[in-house]
Amino acid sequence: MGLLRKYYLFMGISLLAIPIVFLIINISIFLCVLCIEIILGHNININFKTSGLTIIFYALFFITLLLLVIVASRYIYNIVAKLNLLDEKLQTIAYNKSLPEKLDLPSSKNDEIDRLGHSINILIDRLRAREIEIEESKTQEQNYINQLSHDINTPLTALNLELYQLALRYKIENKDIALSYEKISYISNLIKALPAKDDIAHFYTFNHQVNIYKVIQKTLDKWSYLLTTQNINVHLNFNSEEIYWLGDQLWYERLFDNIISNIYKHSKATKINIALASDFVEIKDNGVGFANHVSDSKGLTIIKDICKNFSLNLNIATNENGTLIRILNGKEE
Repeated sequence: MGLLRKYYLFMGISLLAIPIVFLIINISIFLCVLCIEIILGHNININFKTSGLTIIFYALFFITLLLLVIVASRYIYNIVAKLNLLDEKLQTIAYNKSLPEKLDLPSSKNDEIDRLGHSINILIDRLRAREIEIEESKTQEQNYINQLSHDINTPLTALNLELYQLALRYKIENKDIALSYEKISYISNLIKALPAKDDIAHFYTFNHQVNIYKVIQKTLDKWSYLLTTQNINVHLNFNSEEIYWLGDQLWYERLFDNIISNIYKHSKATKINIALASDFVEIKDNGVGFANHVSDSKGLTIIKDICKNFSLNLNIATNENGTLIRILNGKEE
């Protein structure tokens, strides 16, 4: 039976109960008086309205109504208890990491609340199945990335050997190919750090003191040839070569690599000024600024994610006269 039909039935019984109780108590008192007079032979010659029977009558009447209200309130209490149980399950589904056990419900759907409970059980089953699918997908994705990382690192190892053999064959000094070795090592380390997701929040990083001057200088050395071919002049201003920030060197290298890459690819700049201090880095170019599609690019997203992960405050100001990127170190060393 549905809740609406139960409500109508309950209201109908309540309305009928009042006159019925009234009549039953009246008849009961009349029969009691009649029995006393006939069976016991005691004549009760009193006025009902002025006697204690009136008090007894109304007391019995209201006590009976109170009992009916208590019975009805138990029914309402059961409905509230079911709703609280459903609410608790939904709160658990919404905010807990693990899914709750299914509701213990009767096999037959009695009313709307029971049907809602069965729907919540179906939802729990679907979510649990979806969790299993996601875990399997993560495992497959991680296995694929591990295999891909291995496949990429294999030719990199061979490339290192070929560089070494070429250096021996043509008598190339180690300092002349050191930059190539560094680039290969950087790519290899970056591939090894690949997680199951692109989001940096899923990476495990170990914070230690990183010399930011050396990181920036290393990045400029890697990009020096390409920047020179585009006639981009770089000027680095710094207070000291011993500036250390807390973080991970590989990720700081990736941060500045992406900044220089964005300038090289999109800015059409001819000059880059880099100011380095103990608590901030400013990189300014005289290019055309970022367009809308560049501001949503993968490179800029990586820059924002790395700064967020290492508690660096990032501010980007861009217009048609160039772009200023300011990175403030908000983490204590």
